[in-house]
Amino acid sequence: MGAWVGAPFRTAPSVDWYALLRRASDVRAAWRDLSLVQLYLVVAGTALVIFTGLSALWVSGQFERSLVAGRTPSAIALVEDVVQPLIQGLNGDTSLSADATAAFDNLMAASDVAAQVAVLRLWRPNGALVYRSDRPKASAPTWLPTGSDRELDHDALEQRLGTTLVEIKAPLYRTGTRHIIAIAQLYGRADSMGASLQQIVLQSALVLGLLATAMLVIVFLVVQKANGQIEAQQQLIGEQKAERAHLASQNEALRNLTEVIHRRGVDHSEKMLRRIGSDLHDGPAQHLALVLLRLDELAPVLDKPAQTGPGTSGNTLETIRRATSDALKEIRHISSGLALPELQKISLQDALLIAVRAHQRATGTPVAATFDNLPTRLPLPMTICLYRFSQEALNNAFRHAGGSGQSLRATYEGGTISVEVADTGPGFVVDPSATGRGRLGLSGLRYRVESLGGSLQINSAIGRGAKLTVQFRNPLA
Repeated sequence: MGAWVGAPFRTAPSVDWYALLRRASDVRAAWRDLSLVQLYLVVAGTALVIFTGLSALWVSGQFERSLVAGRTPSAIALVEDVVQPLIQGLNGDTSLSADATAAFDNLMAASDVAAQVAVLRLWRPNGALVYRSDRPKASAPTWLPTGSDRELDHDALEQRLGTTLVEIKAPLYRTGTRHIIAIAQLYGRADSMGASLQQIVLQSALVLGLLATAMLVIVFLVVQKANGQIEAQQQLIGEQKAERAHLASQNEALRNLTEVIHRRGVDHSEKMLRRIGSDLHDGPAQHLALVLLRLDELAPVLDKPAQTGPGTSGNTLETIRRATSDALKEIRHISSGLALPELQKISLQDALLIAVRAHQRATGTPVAATFDNLPTRLPLPMTICLYRFSQEALNNAFRHAGGSGQSLRATYEGGTISVEVADTGPGFVVDPSATGRGRLGLSGLRYRVESLGGSLQINSAIGRGAKLTVQFRNPLA
């Protein structure tokens, strides 16, 4: 039993679609990279070729129709003036007389007629052929071919004569009547017309091409000038963008440097305040404490009656002791206020609570404190600033409003921190240039806040209390 061996299976070559897409992408990229002048040359050149070709075809068609229309009247005139008089001798018989046949032969042999008419055929209305110039002798009557046979006869005639023929048919009437006695079929020569037509097509294409090229050159000069201006503007815009980017980079560097300087200034100010507080505590406070001790030692001596009268020295001593004690308390209060607690490891809410509780202990007045969703992370200079603001604003509320309706409200929404300190005291007329009567004053508060990129709002009126609000954007949000 023989084994069947099939022909090896061949797969169609695979199409590298990725390569085709990459090539198409390269073409699109090259098209996008064309300048305005290059794009104009491509589009205008393509349009010029298409316009010239279509115009030449249209002109050739119009000229061909004009030539045919021009030759038709001359052929009709030949039929009416020459052929129709010669055919009048045709009677009921299907053939021409010998004289008429010779006359037609002489007519077709004439050079002026032969140059225009290649073949002449005369037909009876019933389709019988009575004369044809393309044969040595007119044959017996035959029937006119119809349909494809007639077209084949036309094509065969053109092939045999080696020229292009234009077929024209015209009826021949009996003189003085509208009775048709025969039909003339002429085949005019179109070879000379074709040669002249080709020449005219070439000339018209050349003229149209030159005119279109001249217009395109004029437009090209305009486009080239516009392209030069656009490129110059693009270059200028690029230089301006680069300059703006450089200026933006410099501004960013200056802003960062300003922030660093502000932070260093805040740190330096806090260090200076701590040192002043320490110096007040260790210097004048200690001296005042020593004065109080020495006054206590002099109390027995000064309490003895003197020439000025009993009790006078004691009253003077008590006044000095009270003034010295008040000065000592004030200095200790100032030094404790200048001393900054450790804020590096605590949250903003805890720092504000420290300020509120310290104020309540120092003044003995209540403060309504509320906190809403405060961030856990905040740059230390901002925490210090908000702590100092709360401390100073509460001190001003106590001094000028007697602690009436003191409140502190801190909120955080949309990346913005807002701390508000208010009271229900007598209020005042807001003067942005006023320095205030606190240690920092309103201008000092504003400078401290704005140096870190924040804003300070002061709302107050006579008899309506006062409200101070500080806002910061949290850079760590």
